[in-house]
Amino acid sequence: MAVWRRLRRAGAVALKSGLYVLPATDECIEAMQWLAQEARAEGADPIVIRAEMIEGLTEGQIVQLFHEARRDDYAELLSRAEQLDQQLRATDADATSARAGLERLRADYQQVRRVDFFNAPDGRQVGLRLDAVASALATPGRPEPAVPPAAIDEYHGRRWVTRPRPFVDRLACAWLIRRFIDSAAEIAYRDTAADNEVGFDMNDGTFGHRGNRCTLEVMLEAFTLHEPALTALAQIVHEIDLHDGRYARPEVVGLESVLTGWRDSGYTDAQLEAAGLVLFDGLYESARRAAGARP
Repeated sequence: MAVWRRLRRAGAVALKSGLYVLPATDECIEAMQWLAQEARAEGADPIVIRAEMIEGLTEGQIVQLFHEARRDDYAELLSRAEQLDQQLRATDADATSARAGLERLRADYQQVRRVDFFNAPDGRQVGLRLDAVASALATPGRPEPAVPPAAIDEYHGRRWVTRPRPFVDRLACAWLIRRFIDSAAEIAYRDTAADNEVGFDMNDGTFGHRGNRCTLEVMLEAFTLHEPALTALAQIVHEIDLHDGRYARPEVVGLESVLTGWRDSGYTDAQLEAAGLVLFDGLYESARRAAGARP
């Protein structure tokens, strides 16, 4: 029973009694090898096999087995999301309680996505419903001010400037600049920018907070970068930067702890930027996979 539970948590599906299959990714192979080692320690005799084909089953049929394995998980999450949505529509809705419920839902959703190796269609529906609930929880007020459009090619070869000791928003913007706008950009860290420089996340900068949007969100809007993975990153950065409860993302607590540790460690601005580039590369790739853009 212990082995069976571990296999289920790993996302394996059963082809027949005692025969379980996972995709041949490095993570899945390692999980199977560790599980086999534990089973041997208990006196079992497991075998881990890497198969190129399984006679009698097409690749499409195997993928469908994985989709079916996640169907009940997503149905349960969708039901909880609908209940939370109904709770928000009540006249005496408790926003604090709803945000806590959304955070739990986000965390559980990410756990299911982790083992949804072939992007079951039901997962996208749950993700959209969670985004809708997050929008309903957004801080009410005036409409967000418009963001003037910007053309990426007009910002090539420019020097960018932001305040020293960069934290989450400035690090995310530096990553965006280097990865999506100008890979060879020069980024300086000081309190003021010259007339011919592009200031960001600073007083009187070209790009900064607008309304309830952090600088990263403003830059994504300005440059029309609406990729789902970038939107997910912007939600994480928004919550760490503004702490307004608008987006209940499970990554927030851990990421904020890492960034705070870096800030308090005495890293130079250049070291903070270099570490931030690696961190946001990893977050972006994880968000791409969660959004269905798997390699």
